[in-house]
Amino acid sequence: MNTLSYKGFYGTVNFSEKDECFFGKIEGIDGLVNFEGESVKELTEAFHEAVDDYVAYCTAEGIAPHKSYSGQLNIRIKPETHSRIATLAKQAGESINAFISQTLDRRVAAMLMMAGMIVCAAGVQAQEYGFEYKDFPYKRTLCELPTYTAGTQITLGAPDITQDGKKLTGWRFEGQMYPLGGAFTMPEKDVVIESIWDNATGITNVQGDKTPCTKVIENGQLYLIYQGTKYNVQGAEVE
Repeated sequence: MNTLSYKGFYGTVNFSEKDECFFGKIEGIDGLVNFEGESVKELTEAFHEAVDDYVAYCTAEGIAPHKSYSGQLNIRIKPETHSRIATLAKQAGESINAFISQTLDRRVAAMLMMAGMIVCAAGVQAQEYGFEYKDFPYKRTLCELPTYTAGTQITLGAPDITQDGKKLTGWRFEGQMYPLGGAFTMPEKDVVIESIWDNATGITNVQGDKTPCTKVIENGQLYLIYQGTKYNVQGAEVE
């Protein structure tokens, strides 16, 4: 179906042979607003006018112009697709719901950008940057790397992975460290996240022995927890 877009609204386009005119309605609103025209130019102008009038009405009445949705959506997919999603979500350390939600967010953003509906304050289409994890099996098995606009909040993966006797404990980007499942704000550049690994069976702690201690990342800094006491990486006790 053909559509028109204007100021974040879109309308359907149909043709009536009987009346010899184009007609449509604004979609995604809690009401019925129609428009029509005898040519594509007239239809487009009528659509713009209908949107402007509708927005003005909503502003005057103090109501939200776009239709409200609950955020809950039941979908039917092929069993094999469901299985693949479950596997990928497990690898990513995410729930199936979170995995699907983030995948849909990227798909919607890409389509809106192609339609020119995502713009920055200067009126230029917002640029997207690549995001990937480096040098270990935790990579999304997708045909292409995910992309995000600057400022997007990303929840980093939290997979339970051990390889070569070491366990994944965190992430690093440009010297800043992040915990598994931590929040990451997309910068205005492509991002390659490095992984932080720890010995799975025990690490040399600040006392010089092999008694296992715990590594934690707080505010981008790495600390060791040994017998309830926190130390920095230089071995100094931290309160």
